[in-house]
Amino acid sequence: KAFCPVTIKGYRSCIARVYRLPGAPDPGSDPRLSSLINSYDMERPKVTSLIPKWSLKKVLTYLQSDTYVPLETASEQALREKTVFLLALATAARVSELHALSARTDCMRWDEDGSVVLATCPGFVAKNRLPAWGAQSFTLHPLRLSPYTCPVTLLKAYLRRTQARRKDTDPLFLPDRPKKTT
Repeated sequence: KAFCPVTIKGYRSCIARVYRLPGAPDPGSDPRLSSLINSYDMERPKVTSLIPKWSLKKVLTYLQSDTYVPLETASEQALREKTVFLLALATAARVSELHALSARTDCMRWDEDGSVVLATCPGFVAKNRLPAWGAQSFTLHPLRLSPYTCPVTLLKAYLRRTQARRKDTDPLFLPDRPKKTT
């Protein structure tokens, strides 16, 4: 199978660095090599796939496996992974926004209908927002289909599980507990 043009460009960059050390000519600036790589680009243009390479159905089925269900016996790490994934799916938030979510009482509000409003920590500014807009919030409504794929149910279970070691200033998602050394 032939290499993609981008792979060849990467190899050229690696080789060019080695050539520059002893003062040899830079293959990256050789016009013949550049023309050859440009012709490869035209012969094999980059193909962008519009269909995701993963299946939501398979992921949701896996999230209902023995690793994650029942919630009471799942490890804290498994519970956190599942909660983060379902919150990411439900909110369409960036990783930085999920990381900035807080369990503080002024950043989380539970409503009578079972929904929850989550807000990012004060002072966090997402890359696509202006500071004047203030904290970003997400409203999650409970899903009645399955408690094992409901982000609100998972959030409640995760908060219960981490309550004993949580401080008011902690982010929503806590890191793993440090491993005990003997």
